[in-house]
Amino acid sequence: MSPSDKAVNMNTMTSHIHNPLLPLLRGSLLMFVALVSGLHAEPRTVVKIGTKDATALVDTNDAPDLKEWGNKAGTLCVKWFPKIAALLPSDGFTAPKEVAIYFDPKMKGVAHALGGKITISAAFVSASQ
Repeated sequence: MSPSDKAVNMNTMTSHIHNPLLPLLRGSLLMFVALVSGLHAEPRTVVKIGTKDATALVDTNDAPDLKEWGNKAGTLCVKWFPKIAALLPSDGFTAPKEVAIYFDPKMKGVAHALGGKITISAAFVSASQ
């Protein structure tokens, strides 16, 4: 084996060594890219509808034609959410006082809720009017 063969073998060997920091570096790079791309995002306008008992944050930015419908949904949510929460108590659970309502133009299906956010299919609402 010549000295140049050893150099090639050494380079090949080092390229297969697992670096435990590599996934962390990749994750950090992805987060950086997400942050930088988010800096150029358009500001979102959210309508805040509230009472002393509940608040709805209605986001129709991606479905501006549903703004009126969204505001009505927010008003109903603020009216009924405290009543429903009072009817369905659970030990150790406190219902949030604020809910975000987002109209998603790409969503398949009707709607779903997770945490303090309700996501509604804009296409479903548009087709139902």
